[in-house]
Amino acid sequence: MHYEWEWFSDLAIIPAWELFLTGIICGMVVTLIIICIDRHRTGGFHTMKGIDISHYQNGLRMEQVKASGNDFAIIKLTEGTYLIDASAFTFYSEAYQMKFPVGCYCYSHAMNAQQAMAEATFLADAINGFPMPCGIYLDIEEAEQLALSHDELLNIIRGWCAGIGGRGYIPGIYSSAGTLWAKVSPNEVPDGCLVWIAKWSDHQPDTPCDLWQNSDSGRVEGYDGPVDTDVARSDRFRALVNLGYPARKEEPAAPDACPIDDDCGKDEEPEVSGAFMLLSEYMRTEEFQKGFLAFVKSKEGT
Repeated sequence: MHYEWEWFSDLAIIPAWELFLTGIICGMVVTLIIICIDRHRTGGFHTMKGIDISHYQNGLRMEQVKASGNDFAIIKLTEGTYLIDASAFTFYSEAYQMKFPVGCYCYSHAMNAQQAMAEATFLADAINGFPMPCGIYLDIEEAEQLALSHDELLNIIRGWCAGIGGRGYIPGIYSSAGTLWAKVSPNEVPDGCLVWIAKWSDHQPDTPCDLWQNSDSGRVEGYDGPVDTDVARSDRFRALVNLGYPARKEEPAAPDACPIDDDCGKDEEPEVSGAFMLLSEYMRTEEFQKGFLAFVKSKEGT
């Protein structure tokens, strides 16, 4: 049987330059599609990245971290209501001097809203009014906490947000995608509370969040060992990083503590303050600089 390959004959009369140009265009289109798919998988075209650190990264050189292209850092500041991280104020001092945006977190042991508010008070008293432009987070990952019910976990979140928001800071919650956030939807957290999800993977979380911890074994300039790495995933978090070091506009009243025998948070939801930190020239004055250095010196070795 004989076939006429007319299309091949037609192809033969197309000028070579047109075939070459068509090949280039097709290659560019395929490349663009691949890039779009990859950016969707990893979190977007404009990636803002950072790290989170504690005394385990003691000796980390913040100047090199910033110079190598990182945009922010989240520092462990406290644990429960009894411990200030040994490296917290050194890291904060170095970051502030370079105007490198940071936030901080409390490693939580709270089992109810009252205890979460106490942890918020302990941390807020420790930083004593100094700015944390990237938010202040409650790290919920203890096994006893994660065994709590949905309502009990949500009340811890509400207690933290009330305590931190009531002191004029931006609250946030950190936990793993498969633990806390498998029980509590980020849509349930109070308005204004940032959501930070840990998912150690090349693939971004399916759950909407402000910040994504994508590895516990990343590498950065300025430190020889592994470090947690993070990627910004919301416009509001990017805006906080870009804003830099704001100060509080006013000193809101501290939230009332729940009575010891009260089942705090089960019948009443703590009211979440909408107070946010705003940019202030006071942070650049000589008065503030002297006070800041005295504060850091007094906390060294705590």
